Amino acid sequence: MATSEALSAEWASKTERFFKNIKDSADVLSKEEELIQQQEGYDNMSQYYDKGTPELLGYRGHILTAEFCNKFYGNGDKNIKILDIGAGTGLVAEELRDKYGFQNIYGMDINEKLLMKAQAKNCYKVTIH
Repeated sequence: MATSEALSAEWASKTERFFKNIKDSADVLSKEEELIQQQEGYDNMSQYYDKGTPELLGYRGHILTAEFCNKFYGNGDKNIKILDIGAGTGLVAEELRDKYGFQNIYGMDINEKLLMKAQAKNCYKVTIH
């Protein structure tokens, strides 16, 4: 009887691990699917982001970020290196360059289509995808 109970316990443990692995795999897949959906959303948004977001939604993040950079670094060298993480379409870099005269800006974003829009503005020394 003890052997049968031991085998049952071992089988139950293996079954539990098996289903846990399946659940963990499903969690990874759902996270990957979520990332793919986010990427697709940004891809679609890239077409109208520059006009739609600031004008229609009143977005001012790029303006506030550029003001912040200028406040802390604007009195010094306008050629300091600035890394724009999550560069998107380059709204921050455009503001930094056009309004405050910063020239040494590097852009990084995970979305290629948004970054292509940013590159077209010639605000960045280098862009990284």
